[in-house]
Amino acid sequence: MTVVSKRNSFLSIVLFIIGIFLVAFTCGCSSDASTQDSEAQTVKVTRGTLEVSVETSGHVDMPNQTNVAFEVGGTVDEVYVDLGDEVEKGQKLAKLETSSLERSVEQAKTNLEDAWQNLSQAGPDARSLEVARNQLKRAQIALENARDNLEKAELLAPFDGEIAKVMVEEGGQVVGSSAMSPGTAAFLLIDPSKVVVIAQIDEIDIAHVERGQEAAITLDAFPNLELQGEVAAISRVGESVSGVVTYETKLAVEDPPSTLRSGMTCTAEIAIERKENVLLVSTLAIKFEGGKSIVKVVGPEGETETMEVEIGVQTAERTEIKEGLQEGDKVLVESVERGGGGLGF
Repeated sequence: MTVVSKRNSFLSIVLFIIGIFLVAFTCGCSSDASTQDSEAQTVKVTRGTLEVSVETSGHVDMPNQTNVAFEVGGTVDEVYVDLGDEVEKGQKLAKLETSSLERSVEQAKTNLEDAWQNLSQAGPDARSLEVARNQLKRAQIALENARDNLEKAELLAPFDGEIAKVMVEEGGQVVGSSAMSPGTAAFLLIDPSKVVVIAQIDEIDIAHVERGQEAAITLDAFPNLELQGEVAAISRVGESVSGVVTYETKLAVEDPPSTLRSGMTCTAEIAIERKENVLLVSTLAIKFEGGKSIVKVVGPEGETETMEVEIGVQTAERTEIKEGLQEGDKVLVESVERGGGGLGF
């Protein structure tokens, strides 16, 4: 009697444990099914505006800049401007010590007087007259050059702008510029009223970028400041870095503020296309089967029907529907993330 009772107790325990596992398994399956159902959501087809853009990074540049140098060499006598000064075209920036240049002018005047005297005393023969006339011409040219060099002792601003660098000091020596040599740079002059952004755009996106397209520019230094610009130039020569081909693109900045500095890093969003008053649906709702674009339309009773649609402009979030759906239709969207909080659409 005792043995039978023990066996019955053991059997009851085994059946109880099996029952617990069956319940747990059933709940788990139900939970998985519930999770799968929760992954499927419905969204409405709406009407609105869709903008397609290319985002890139770059830096600020001020293309109208030049190193200003004396055209004659010598000793710097005076420097009239300092770093950050705004100057106007023709304004004096610096001056060389002119005593040697003034002596050259006086010597050239003396040589010219001698040449006139030699011409007046030249013999009647043609050879003597030709020599005297050539001497006079050379003396006239020498005087013009000496006076010109004296004028060049004053360095003038070639255009309106701002002094970005001062590279000379009073008492320092400079070498004059020429067609063969740039000479000693005295100042870096920039025009801050003309600003561009130099960006690199990869070969996939560059196919959609054209001159004249608008761009929204944000600087790392001023994240709350959005500047407007447009595509001004696109290089035809690509540059390959680590297997990625990019093309230099210049964006002209409209009404640049005085706070901009050359070299500042920034991001730019170039508007490629803008479609207004078009049907829109979540891009996640679009599936591709057999070369066709399809969606699952949800009926009033919750039933689904697969529909072929013609799509237009597409972004990562939304897609333009040209044919196949109407405003207000509900379509099925399978969320990528489990238990997510919305589609961002």
